[in-house]
Amino acid sequence: MKLSILFLLLLVIVPSARAFQIQPMVQQMEALGKESNTSYRLENTGRSDVTVEVSAFRRFLDVKGKEHLQPADDDFLILPPQAVVAPGQFQVFRVKYMGQEDTSKSISYRVDFRQLPVVSELEDTGVKMLFNFSTLVFINPHDGKVEPKARLQWRNKLPHLLMTNHGTEVMVLGEWQLELRTKKARQQVLGELLRKTAPASFVMPGRTLIIPLEGELAQSISQAEIINVRKL
Repeated sequence: MKLSILFLLLLVIVPSARAFQIQPMVQQMEALGKESNTSYRLENTGRSDVTVEVSAFRRFLDVKGKEHLQPADDDFLILPPQAVVAPGQFQVFRVKYMGQEDTSKSISYRVDFRQLPVVSELEDTGVKMLFNFSTLVFINPHDGKVEPKARLQWRNKLPHLLMTNHGTEVMVLGEWQLELRTKKARQQVLGELLRKTAPASFVMPGRTLIIPLEGELAQSISQAEIINVRKL
């Protein structure tokens, strides 16, 4: 009986979880012109008001592909920078890129939408769940292009696909396909299939994405000749 009462008390003092959704999660922009402007749509799917703050970070990858972030609020004009959104309502955030104009190759950022606790919550002793969505933004050169090259490599007796982007614009893996040739016929492998085992969905200029291959996909690619990487 005592346990049942304690459980009911916990249900009362723990506030309802707040939640929101943000779209889109990935943006491609340019440094100048109309493509330097974009927007996000945030919807409050919870049962209480949600207070959100927006921040920008420049994104860097080290030689091992690990992501490092550097504050970069000055590179974007984001309006509003903070907002309170009522349950069932939405807020549009307008974004304009204000950073370097001479982008010879794609660069990337994170634009974070972070839920803030309100004063009453800070004084409360209940359990809090605050949400944080980190979106990806790519700033591409106006005349940028993707130049992908794929090759097979065996590592620890397992096949891996090495996808290198020799171009100046970020490669979105799901927008491309591999063209293979076997003794009997030609085959195509969609990038969406490769994404299932790939550690990332994008290949920055000058970078190589190492994709482990498994199952039927490993068998079909390892027994064929890679003749091309073509955009869908």
